[in-house]
Amino acid sequence: MKKKMNIMTSCDDNIAVYILPQLVSINKHLGMYDVDFYLMHSQISDEHIRLISEFSMSLDNITFHEIHLEDNRLFDNIAKYGDARSKKGGKLWPHETYYWYYAHYYLPDDMERIMYIDAGDVVITGDIGEYYYGDFNNKLFIASPRVLITRGEQTNFIRKSDYEDIRLLNEMLGTGAFCAGTIVLNLPKFRSIITDGYFDKYIDILKATFHGTVALYLGDQGLASWVFADDIEYFMESDNLDVLYKPNNFPVGNLYEYEKDDFNFPINAVHYNASKTFKPWIARFDVEEIAKYDLRVDGAAGYAPFTATPTIIEFYEMWWEFCKETPIYENVNNRAKIAADALEKHFLPLCDSYNKLMVTYKDLEKKHLSLDQTISSVLAQFPLLSGVSPGSVTFLLSIITPVMREDLQSALDEVYRLADGDIPDEHAESYLVLAQLVCASAEYADGWIFFRKELTRFLLDSGSIDKAKEQIKELEELLPDDKEIMDLRLKADALSIV
Repeated sequence: MKKKMNIMTSCDDNIAVYILPQLVSINKHLGMYDVDFYLMHSQISDEHIRLISEFSMSLDNITFHEIHLEDNRLFDNIAKYGDARSKKGGKLWPHETYYWYYAHYYLPDDMERIMYIDAGDVVITGDIGEYYYGDFNNKLFIASPRVLITRGEQTNFIRKSDYEDIRLLNEMLGTGAFCAGTIVLNLPKFRSIITDGYFDKYIDILKATFHGTVALYLGDQGLASWVFADDIEYFMESDNLDVLYKPNNFPVGNLYEYEKDDFNFPINAVHYNASKTFKPWIARFDVEEIAKYDLRVDGAAGYAPFTATPTIIEFYEMWWEFCKETPIYENVNNRAKIAADALEKHFLPLCDSYNKLMVTYKDLEKKHLSLDQTISSVLAQFPLLSGVSPGSVTFLLSIITPVMREDLQSALDEVYRLADGDIPDEHAESYLVLAQLVCASAEYADGWIFFRKELTRFLLDSGSIDKAKEQIKELEELLPDDKEIMDLRLKADALSIV
């Protein structure tokens, strides 16, 4: 008789279909277990639920269970403050991100443990049984550590008392001490501790501590890293304290500094965490194409805004191999290929230039030029900054300086501060060019597209119709069905006739 294994995930309708490749991976690599797979949701369409349910029935070791939440109020206060941390805030993570906090409310009362996996971007690639059946040691959950702290010669995991250091608290809220891609929940302990409103007191403390910050923590793992700091059982080998050692939650998004030879342990679960990359279904690149660009992290150059190295793309192909065995493959693959072509044409050269720009800037710094001279030299050497006029450099120095010093959050804050005021027409084009660079460098794709549209509007309004049409053509390749872009095309065509 097979051993039992419980696995759960949660998501909204946008991610639902990408659960299918996960199910294939579970079927292929956990065939020695009978798996009960639970999907918690509040807004997945009937069509997608039916698709997932029927596909599950074709997999001989998986039983699918739908848990539909009628009311999200339990998660309102938690979801209100969870995003990449900044004073500006951004697109909040959905309520479903936090469902595992209260999974014990909805799962069978006699269930002892369940493994939560992020929807869509985690696939199983080996026997995860040792992790799943690990000893809780009376902790709330088992997880893979994200950060180690070294005190002298001893390496320790973060404890609740460590967070008395406000700098560490600030860092961990923004990154997490563990990664929530895969975690194993100790349900009896959750039932004994976590009740309605449990997190409210912690959120109140953070609101008072970081007054004015809209997004207080990085989603579920940011908040849980602090609240449960002393109640996490970390899965590690005593003789392997390398932070890369995460065989049951292998973070592909962190591989920009590594090659395959840098890790030599079995990988049982791959997590496509997108700290510097993208989700597999967004774009499908060829390894040879990615190798053309300087997209890796360089110690001297800082971070490229997009770090998809050939090693990372090879891991992404694992996801596509699972996807091939699902009914969504053809549609998803076609979209991903189109997106990759557009990104290779418009976005990757920008990322490549940013990395080279940082190297150039640091080389110029060594010559002890004035900041104005250094920036003017950089502007002169890079075509991507051709829209920044020398006369605008002084006006835009508050943006340019933090960009060159790799303080992208400050640059992003300054972009939006200037956007709230009146920008003189003579500086508007330069501002909009720089705003795109800052947003791309800070991985803020929505901002990058927004400012590209704004530049197009400015060019149309100022009579630069041909330049505006070039922008529109590129935008149409990226977002062919976007209504705003369609309206810009209509306006450009009308102005051309006049």
